[in-house]
Amino acid sequence: MTCFVAAAIVRRNGWTNLILAGQKMNVNRYLYVTALAAGSLLLLMVLFGISSGVSQQTFEIIQPVPDYTRALLNSAMPLRVILGLDNIFIALYCTTMVFIVLALRTRDNVLVLGIVLLAGLAGGVLDYLENHHILTMLTAAEMGIPLEITEIKQQMVASMLKWHLAYFGFFLVAFVLRPQDKLESLFRFCLFYLQLPLGIFFYISTPFWNGMLAEVLFYLRYLNLVLGFGFFALIFYRRSLANTSPQHEDPSFSLAQ
Repeated sequence: MTCFVAAAIVRRNGWTNLILAGQKMNVNRYLYVTALAAGSLLLLMVLFGISSGVSQQTFEIIQPVPDYTRALLNSAMPLRVILGLDNIFIALYCTTMVFIVLALRTRDNVLVLGIVLLAGLAGGVLDYLENHHILTMLTAAEMGIPLEITEIKQQMVASMLKWHLAYFGFFLVAFVLRPQDKLESLFRFCLFYLQLPLGIFFYISTPFWNGMLAEVLFYLRYLNLVLGFGFFALIFYRRSLANTSPQHEDPSFSLAQ
């Protein structure tokens, strides 16, 4: 059903009047606000995890059932806080993806941006499912209901798919981002050559590495994401200042067409 809705949206000159009406609002301003909020909240969650000694990522990697259950019970309260914050973060980053698509739209990149949007929203759905699944397993463990190894396996698969959809979506954004200065060129370079291999390398390597190196890769991945939202916020804040006058609107997307 989602695919049919997306197909309907991109009909008639690429976008419907609903999408074209994005000209009437300052999409760039909304984008930098949601990107800044998403990056700030993610940083807050990482810092809270460091201070509490609890990370949601612990429960996104397969472990023996007794170890997994014990970790859940030992992390119960901080984990619930992190999951609650993460649910807000998901709403923020999904909204950011919607505004990225609106801000970068042209006649020529409708299909690519449609795929970006679907990847971002699919990742958000998986992220919500993951959080609810972890919360369900935590509640079951607190009630003495035994967990099954298939639950933990499914959790890891959903988590990896969520992250890789994000890497793929941001990689596609690099193809439609048209840099207006050196900062944007640097960001585009990072989207092409850094965020994708860094994220993938984390998952294929950390099961075999322990100690400091695993910790470095773990925090590099989060730093990569926080900086990504920071770049989006800064870039589109600057664009919102530059595009406040009517002459900066794309005439090819006139609602009169």
